[in-house]
Amino acid sequence: MIGTCSKKSKIVSLYFLPSEAPRTVINTIQHAKKIKKLSYDIMGRHPNEIVVNLFEPLPGSNAFNRLIEAFPKKYLVQDELELYEMQKDYFSLIYKFKTDKEYKLYRKEICVAGREINCLTEFSDSHGWLADEMLL
Repeated sequence: MIGTCSKKSKIVSLYFLPSEAPRTVINTIQHAKKIKKLSYDIMGRHPNEIVVNLFEPLPGSNAFNRLIEAFPKKYLVQDELELYEMQKDYFSLIYKFKTDKEYKLYRKEICVAGREINCLTEFSDSHGWLADEMLL
């Protein structure tokens, strides 16, 4: 999606969702490149901002409810939850990761894709990642 604000154009947001697989990650990157080209073709300029978010299972969502079902002691009564742990638990449920190593490899792959998309523009405001994951 392209939004305009005065003389600037931007990509509103792209998400890496739990269903992302290597093929769909490649499609997401290609989609971002097409949006960049479309912005230039239509408005005469590339986007000045891009937002690439990693899935965040928010309390009250179906994803969060799945976490409660799988890990009731961990998610049912806790007030403070670590996003990385929530993502790890949820992605591990979806992909049936057995080890931290499997999850970290998956996360590393989507980080590479996220950084590639972020490099398409001058500015990015990404959410759901660890602080150092989007650094080049």
